[in-house]
Amino acid sequence: MITAFERTALSVLWSFAWKALLVMALIALAAVLTPYMARFIDAHRKPPEPPPDDGLHSIFEADRDENFDPNYKIYNTDIYGVEKRNGKKQRKDG
Repeated sequence: MITAFERTALSVLWSFAWKALLVMALIALAAVLTPYMARFIDAHRKPPEPPPDDGLHSIFEADRDENFDPNYKIYNTDIYGVEKRNGKKQRKDG
């Protein structure tokens, strides 16, 4: 025979298990629906207007020229004075 204490313990345990399953189901549902909601929001969002170009640029902004490589001279200059291809010393023409 089940005592009153056991009946109360089972009731509390069942209540906790039911609430835990409900919370897990809501989390799973949110995980499944989030990508669909994000796709819907992205499809209906207006693209941001580009800022007006006033000709002034910060030194921290990206360069607008796509072919510009700020490290071209560093990478294409032998800083040790030895030709990389065949190990010969470079002439100094200056």
